[in-house]
Amino acid sequence: MYNINSCDIELEGLLDQDKVSTLANFETSHQKQEKTIEEIVNGVKHAEASGFKDTKTLWNIAGYLNITSYDLQIIARDLMFSRNEWQKRVYARQACLIIHESSKNLLVLFGKDFIELTRNRLDISEFQNNLNNIKKDLKKFTDTYYEDLVKIRNVATAHRENDVLKQIEIIHQINWSVSLSIISKFNNIINNLSRALIDIINKGFIELPELKTPNK
Repeated sequence: MYNINSCDIELEGLLDQDKVSTLANFETSHQKQEKTIEEIVNGVKHAEASGFKDTKTLWNIAGYLNITSYDLQIIARDLMFSRNEWQKRVYARQACLIIHESSKNLLVLFGKDFIELTRNRLDISEFQNNLNNIKKDLKKFTDTYYEDLVKIRNVATAHRENDVLKQIEIIHQINWSVSLSIISKFNNIINNLSRALIDIINKGFIELPELKTPNK
């Protein structure tokens, strides 16, 4: 009934062997993400209250990237260690929805306001090649997985197909280890964008001093 192969079974065994250390690593990462998101939210609030439109743009992108990454980390962790096949596909479907929506929203976040900022107030020419390469990776990812993501999103996640046989067919077709790989690939792109944005923000500390968050 479910789409399960020998690689899935082997992967489960390998994950079980390293479960304690893997969960500990996830927990360490989650604590860092919580702290980072809190700092970013303070930056967004400070920029908004002070009327700093440009700095809000940068902090807002940083927050979006971190929240998306954190969500996908949580889903990946639970997908890796769930041993209920339906539950795995609930996680996989939710990941598809997040990835589909985020891939579209990133084009908006790095669109008009960001382009105006980096053209007029903050020179990012030294980072542009790296940023362009990451955007190419995002486009390649989207081109590769768009149809599958949309199908799952429209039939069994954001929208629910009224024909239950069509819905169950899509759910059963999902392979959890393939879904885990897709999550990993997209999260790598998110992390690369985050690192690129950190470089831009660090330069902004010099050229846009209002970018700094207020002292606590």
